[in-house]
Amino acid sequence: MQNDMIACAGHLQRTIVCHRWLVPQCITSVGAFRTVLDSSLKPYRGHRTRLRNDAVRPFACAVKTTVFWAVPLLALFAAPQRSHALHFDYLAEQNPNGQIVTGTNDFDNGNALVLPVRVFYRDLDYLPDGTSFGSDPGYSAVSPINVPDGYFALPPSTPLSFDMMAYSIGGAGVSNLWYWNGQGDVNFQPAVGQNFKLSVGNNSISVNGAAAGVTGLTIQLTTSTGSMHFHPSYYLTSTSGGVPAEGVYMIAQELRMPGLINSLPYYTLFVTNAISDAAYVDAQNWAKSDMVVPGDVNNDGAVNGLDLSMVLGKWLTKAPAGDNKYLPAGDANYDGAVNGLDLSLVLGHWLQTAATMNGNVVTTTSVPEPATFAQAMSAAALVALGARRAARARRRALFSPVLV
Repeated sequence: MQNDMIACAGHLQRTIVCHRWLVPQCITSVGAFRTVLDSSLKPYRGHRTRLRNDAVRPFACAVKTTVFWAVPLLALFAAPQRSHALHFDYLAEQNPNGQIVTGTNDFDNGNALVLPVRVFYRDLDYLPDGTSFGSDPGYSAVSPINVPDGYFALPPSTPLSFDMMAYSIGGAGVSNLWYWNGQGDVNFQPAVGQNFKLSVGNNSISVNGAAAGVTGLTIQLTTSTGSMHFHPSYYLTSTSGGVPAEGVYMIAQELRMPGLINSLPYYTLFVTNAISDAAYVDAQNWAKSDMVVPGDVNNDGAVNGLDLSMVLGKWLTKAPAGDNKYLPAGDANYDGAVNGLDLSLVLGHWLQTAATMNGNVVTTTSVPEPATFAQAMSAAALVALGARRAARARRRALFSPVLV
């Protein structure tokens, strides 16, 4: 029941678009209507997707009208919160090898789809009892006509599930929930005394810093076209049920689906509101460089010729001006452009792999043989030379006189 109420609260948060300046406080304010929502949503218990259909929208509109007047008053007393996108999902598709690949689906920016991505980050809001709460990222998959080039839609009518993984970081032990207080250098430690719960409908699982993974839940069946869309609920408390410690929390998950190879581990940073924007960015950059193999631009767990080909194939492409959220494929260093810096990163980590052993993520490095490295350098030089020749040919064609 609480899950249905929270799901509707998340829906309202995304619906009240005419008061965008109030949105960061909406989830806190909507929490004040928990009793009303609990009783009114009883018929829809356990059916998250029904909250989006026409049968529920009239009720949502009625509550929205109440929120219209209540939120401005409650917002005066709400703690300042970092603004963030309202609707942002994990994207799950498959690569040509039949392995699930993770990415992003940003509904606030025209359903912008980016594959592959393995590091995600979201803010958590506060409920009235002090619990940190979120309903993003959701999980989504798109139909074949919308899948980004080079990838394929998920199989139809098939359950997509996730598991929570325990993993190691820098010799600090093994944990299924990691924590950094946002002070000084990024330094994640097992989140002792904290509890992170993820709920799908009436089912929930939790991780609390223990050195063991947790079998997850089925998110949803795909449709007849392989698409899906579902938002779970995330709760963060202390293990005693009180207010969690302010900071950055990191979990690792793995997607699975019958008939497909499991995804590589993907990492999500959940940030409480008291953490500075600078610490937020530091944690993101750290995770991108330390939790995935540097130079592994196609996210298959190894740096090899496939990554080299992707970098060279996207040579000199850039993210939209002033926006590094939508990074081009091949952007190994996440600076918004594919250039020599990315090529150097790929070659500098040549043949490095990420291995998953008993649920613990371990980074292993093998030193390339000189001949192998030389071959990679030769390939890079040849492709770069070909690109320069093609550019010169285009310029000659552009400025050549035309005989009429």
